[in-house]
Amino acid sequence: MSGRGLTVPASGKVPVSGKVRRLTRCGGLWPQPGGPLLFTSSVVDLFTRRAFVEMWGRTWARLPRDVQRTITAHWRSPAMRAAWGDPSVRLVRSLPNEWGHCTDHGMTLRLALAALTRDGEWVSSLLAHELAHVWQAATGPVGASVTDDARDEHDVDWLLFAWGFAPLA
Repeated sequence: MSGRGLTVPASGKVPVSGKVRRLTRCGGLWPQPGGPLLFTSSVVDLFTRRAFVEMWGRTWARLPRDVQRTITAHWRSPAMRAAWGDPSVRLVRSLPNEWGHCTDHGMTLRLALAALTRDGEWVSSLLAHELAHVWQAATGPVGASVTDDARDEHDVDWLLFAWGFAPLA
């Protein structure tokens, strides 16, 4: 059931086994009040969710403040939300030939669940890598799409270095 997901609203409350739990105690996924987080509920248990939220929070905190503001403004943009829906992060069983993917002009991030078993610094670099694609979408020309061509990837590697993350090997 990887196509169906569990949406975590801005309140940070998520239904788990008939109960509601706050994920914001784990560092919060959404850096400021505003959008949902989509998890694939049949794949991810509560422990994995909490570990991911903590890693997301640590990664987000390492981004330069202007990058955080740019990404947040992009995700909150009424025009982007009208065109692409609410921003979401999905943990999925697998992605063909990749660990993560940014789509919908930076509004959707998909991450392979297996990536979370890797070293914490590597996972942080993966999250920063996908957030760099969001930043590219937010700062690119109007109507430009986020693609995974060689130039975009080269630029992302440079951004990771500038932001203090190791480029993915």
